[in-house]
Amino acid sequence: MVRHARALGLKYIGVSDHSQIVTYANGLTPRRLQEQAEAIAKLNARLKGFRVLHGTECDILPDGSLDFPAEVLRGLDFVIGSVHSSFRMSREEMTARVCKALSNEHLHILGHPTGRLLLEREAYAIDLEAVIAAAAEHGKAIEINCHPQRLDLESPYARRAAGLGVGLLVSPDAHWAGDFANLQLGVTAARRGWLTKTNVINCLPWKQALAALRRGPRG
Repeated sequence: MVRHARALGLKYIGVSDHSQIVTYANGLTPRRLQEQAEAIAKLNARLKGFRVLHGTECDILPDGSLDFPAEVLRGLDFVIGSVHSSFRMSREEMTARVCKALSNEHLHILGHPTGRLLLEREAYAIDLEAVIAAAAEHGKAIEINCHPQRLDLESPYARRAAGLGVGLLVSPDAHWAGDFANLQLGVTAARRGWLTKTNVINCLPWKQALAALRRGPRG
């Protein structure tokens, strides 16, 4: 993945495997996450002009808590929170679930906010206006997942988020090197939402990107 990213001219990537509850995707336990951190640290010590950031795509559980405890999450560069279960909750319940997760100090990014899989699964019921407002309130970022099965967040909501000062990230959702090609889809989606590089956190150098993710609540 690093070799391919460097060949494309990228300066850094973020590794964010699923958390432990996602057993169907071989989600990492805390022990395996620590082993991954050690492997990434060794790799970064060898790399010149490129950085591998270590994070997790941590499940947002039905009660709005996160799949890893605070002591695990605080040691990571970044934490993405995503919903991968209990899709049939009511609109009010799902909105409360995601908004509670956004209030968690250890979460930095909301992943694929509607959970849809195009031609396979409809979006779950959720009040995106309320979610975007919560992201703005708590200083969280929102992913524009540009995998062709997702294309989530849609452009009008990306524009709304940017208007409220919410940072966006264009993510290829890369499960193998070829998925980096998805970035062009994400750039197109961002442009359709009238975004510029000033709205997209991963247009920044990696140190500045991490600082932007940790800016905290507004006010």
